[in-house]
Amino acid sequence: MKQLFLIIILFFVALTACVDENDLKKNQSPIVGKWTYDTIEYDIKINNQNIYSYFDSLGLPAENIALINLLIESEIKSELEGLSIDFNADNSYEMINEDDEIESSGTYKLNSNQNEISLTDENNENFVLEILTLNENTLTLSLSEKIESPDEISILNGDLEADIIIYLFK
Repeated sequence: MKQLFLIIILFFVALTACVDENDLKKNQSPIVGKWTYDTIEYDIKINNQNIYSYFDSLGLPAENIALINLLIESEIKSELEGLSIDFNADNSYEMINEDDEIESSGTYKLNSNQNEISLTDENNENFVLEILTLNENTLTLSLSEKIESPDEISILNGDLEADIIIYLFK
């Protein structure tokens, strides 16, 4: 009788010790997984004016302004094309380029409301991004950044600021 009782106890211990993979996924943040760049929206301001207003005030023709905007857009997109981000359950991340090479890695931390993520890279630089959308298949991040005006472009003699929204999918 003791052996039967022991077998029953061992059976229940073994049964409760087993962890269901679906239960783990239910408890894990939806940010965990591989996210791939989809598209981008951006707004660049110079001295608090959008790019069109700023260059228009300098007397640049509309076609030149459109060309400048196209060059900026192509530069931003080329930086993100083929990029994916792996967010791991252990709060580490890797940014991987289109050649499957790691461009950056580090740790991440979601705030308690899951509307902000802080990335700390291998050089201990910290980047804070606002999370606009986070669900099973869609991650939308927002970033505002001040950019130093390149010295070789004297026409950009002001404060440059970029508001960028990045759309990613699983």
